[in-house]
Amino acid sequence: MGRNEIVATRIRQGTLRALSLLVSRYTPILLRGIGLCLIGLITLPFDTARGNKKCKVGRDTIARALAAVEGLWRPGYNRPLAKTGRLIHVADITSGKS
Repeated sequence: MGRNEIVATRIRQGTLRALSLLVSRYTPILLRGIGLCLIGLITLPFDTARGNKKCKVGRDTIARALAAVEGLWRPGYNRPLAKTGRLIHVADITSGKS
C-alpha cells in the first residue's frame, strides 16, 4: 500500500513531494515498528506469547515502512491510470484474452 502511494505521488507531483510524504508519514511508522520489536524482545523472557506477537507486529510495521521507501526508486507505471487517475481497460497478457 505504501509503495504504491509513493510511486503515484512521485509520478503525479514529483520526487520532492514523494520524499516529503515519505518522511512525514512513514518515518513514524518505521519508528513504531522498531519500538514494538524492542518491546517484544524485552517481554519475551517473561511472556513468550505476548513477546512473539509484539515482534511479529513490529516486523510487519517495519516492512510496511520499508516498502514505501522502495517506492522512491521503483520505475513508474506505463499505464495511463498512473498519470490520469482514470481506470482503463488493460489486456490480460497472461491468458491471451483482452
